[in-house]
Amino acid sequence: MIERQSIIANAANGAISIIRLSGSRVIELLDDCFFSKNKNEERTLRYGTFKGGGINDKVMAVYFKGPKSYTGEDMVEIHAHGGSGISGAIIRYFIEKGVNLAKGGEFSKRAFLNGKIDLSKAEGVLSLINASTTEQVKNAFALHNGILKIKIDEILIKLKMQLSKMSAYIDYPEEGIEEDTIQELKQTINAVYKDIEKLKDSYSEGELIKNGVDVVLTGDVNVGKSQLMNVLTNNDSAIVTDIAGTTRDIIKDNYEYKGYKFNVFDTAGIRESSDIVEKIGIDKAKQQIQKADIILNIIKIGDKNPKELKENEILIENKIDLIKDIKKSSKTIQISALKNINIDILKQKIFEKSINTINTDIVLTEKRHYDCVYRGYIALKSGLDNIENINLELIYSDLMTAYYNIGEITGASATDDIIDEVFKNFCVGK
Repeated sequence: MIERQSIIANAANGAISIIRLSGSRVIELLDDCFFSKNKNEERTLRYGTFKGGGINDKVMAVYFKGPKSYTGEDMVEIHAHGGSGISGAIIRYFIEKGVNLAKGGEFSKRAFLNGKIDLSKAEGVLSLINASTTEQVKNAFALHNGILKIKIDEILIKLKMQLSKMSAYIDYPEEGIEEDTIQELKQTINAVYKDIEKLKDSYSEGELIKNGVDVVLTGDVNVGKSQLMNVLTNNDSAIVTDIAGTTRDIIKDNYEYKGYKFNVFDTAGIRESSDIVEKIGIDKAKQQIQKADIILNIIKIGDKNPKELKENEILIENKIDLIKDIKKSSKTIQISALKNINIDILKQKIFEKSINTINTDIVLTEKRHYDCVYRGYIALKSGLDNIENINLELIYSDLMTAYYNIGEITGASATDDIIDEVFKNFCVGK
């Protein structure tokens, strides 16, 4: 029995609700409830009336014939008005006709199982849905468009060819292995090793693209940390007063700059305090500083500078609006958070200090991909070590390990558990 799936593909009570069906007899199901003057054609959005489940609604409907559809099966979409009562009635109508509700990621999983997309492309879909910055969108689209799959397929082909050749020599050891073959094997492993190493190293930037740069504001009380938090994020997240010790817990917000996300953490002012609550806030501030990608150490203009700064630390002199004659410094960024002076200069400095763009077309943003690549990298490194001893059995084992680990990225060698793990994170309707 072929399952038929029906699900509302976007939140109810919006302008439009989209109900998707995929599987056998979807066009027959549509014809029983959708009435239109226009002829039923593939990939044509038709206007008409939905009649069923005790309701009527003016809707649009479109039919995608498999395998030229998202799932590779026959598909139908109904675009109805966005009320929960309407969409709920339509879904109940199809359930009564024997249609099953889709699980999270059901449509994308069917697309994978029917050979329409690989695992990395599927994850690109999820990344596109979750993207909140332009860099996240660009990288998610590249992933969904197959840029990583192409590279992984090239690597797997090279490894498979060498594994095939080595298998013959292992099965017939009396034939011996020629020096030219050893050199070719060595060159191939080395080339693949460098490709994988480049992918592995790109993940440091990929993490920043996906998760954002963590920027922690620190300094004495009343130096303007909360005011700077608000001006950076263009939001009144932090309470600003003249009372020392106002901020007692970690406050988090973010902003986008040049396509990257920057997570800003406002912390309690660092000072000696007998107030129990403030002391807890200060301890939390110190812990957050330890985890920061960038530390903004804020002092008042004219105050004494700290003796030493960490590599990821930027010294900021705030409240320059209070001083008429400012002595410029090459060691600090001089700003006024209150008057929004030199904030763009500060944002550019944070960007330059945190973003180190990798010179590659492919940037790994998914931890699963990095884990697969890293395991493949270790296996290839072992293969290079073993080739010096011309131990074919060990080299073969190393390459086979690399092949299966790298192949997990696209699903070429993924287990059912890995596939289920990927799709369980998808929303219902996708």
